[in-house]
Amino acid sequence: MAMFKQYIIVSPGQDIQCKEETLSKAIADLPPKGVLIKVHSSGVCHTDLHQWLEGGFRLSDSEYLLFASREGMGYPKVPGHEISGTVYKFGPDVREDESSLSKGDSVIVYPWIACGDCRYCERGNNDHCTGGKSQEIGMNINGGYSEFVIVPHYRYAVPLPSAISIDMGSVLGCSSLTVYNAVKTGLAELPEAGDWRSDDQFHVAVVGLGGLGSWAVSFIPLLFKPAIKPNVAITGIDINESKLSTFVDEGLIQNSFHLSTLKPPQEQASMCRDKISTKGYQIIFDFVNNPLTFDVSIRLLGNHGVLVSVGLFGGTGNVQLPLLSLGRKKIIGIHTGSYNLFKEMLEFLASNIDNIKTPTLSVYPLADCMKALRDVKEGKISGRAILKVNNET
Repeated sequence: MAMFKQYIIVSPGQDIQCKEETLSKAIADLPPKGVLIKVHSSGVCHTDLHQWLEGGFRLSDSEYLLFASREGMGYPKVPGHEISGTVYKFGPDVREDESSLSKGDSVIVYPWIACGDCRYCERGNNDHCTGGKSQEIGMNINGGYSEFVIVPHYRYAVPLPSAISIDMGSVLGCSSLTVYNAVKTGLAELPEAGDWRSDDQFHVAVVGLGGLGSWAVSFIPLLFKPAIKPNVAITGIDINESKLSTFVDEGLIQNSFHLSTLKPPQEQASMCRDKISTKGYQIIFDFVNNPLTFDVSIRLLGNHGVLVSVGLFGGTGNVQLPLLSLGRKKIIGIHTGSYNLFKEMLEFLASNIDNIKTPTLSVYPLADCMKALRDVKEGKISGRAILKVNNET
């Protein structure tokens, strides 16, 4: 009897456990229009850490948004929402001519399915779902820390562009999509290009140069309007001085500021403005989003500026409300992106791959998922960590 391995979070704070499942059961459990994917690689996301360690997102020192309080997101659960692999088996109602996919085709899984049936989901705008019951692979559907994963509908197994490696494909369904959405949304909120003089310096800050920030510093120059692009100056802000130096040396950022956990936000914002010689940033992307980074970012924001709040490290932030109103500043929250945007991003990546500095991948065997999670937690990863599940695919 063919078996496969799954790595399961039984309860928050406990070590992940390996369990064997029968392949015949996975095939029998396939939804009518579903597809069974043989997992090649699975990204290790910070959300996996929240699932494993805390069981939710920290809202304040005493308050959490618990996964178990949301429908279907309790435990035990197989984590992993960033997945690449190959088509293994279609559900019983998928006609041979219905899908462009065939067995063995390389795919990337789009995990944020939502209800999948309402008018928004049917049009690919899953982030506007009104159907009520959400489906999220790795969250309330067993995910990619497994040798096989069930995708509820074959449309969410998206063909892997030939220009993108299958390992890199495993980090696109969350981190890359989230950054693409953040940059496009943030730039759409800025004044029209004609409102900027040709000699204006356009200051952009990227807070957190990890797995998300490393995508952002490549996406920003490519997505800016041509009239602004020549004068864009990116400041990287991070607590890791070595990482900042590497990004400067590689020409990915023009300025850097070392963030300290020991100095108050107001002092650090003033120090950063003095170092960069700016009164404020036109747009800031906070890919950490904890109390320190938020408080520094909101103080760095210039008049008419946009703060794009992305990270889920958690906590509360302080806003000086009169300055928000008087400066006509905007704060926008971003979380992943729609199915349509995911397909658009894949086309963008494939056509610009030679101009994009993709994150360094630290590769671990699936059996070492606990080590990978601990290394991410301890900040040992430069770029992204992935689990190599099936080497032969």
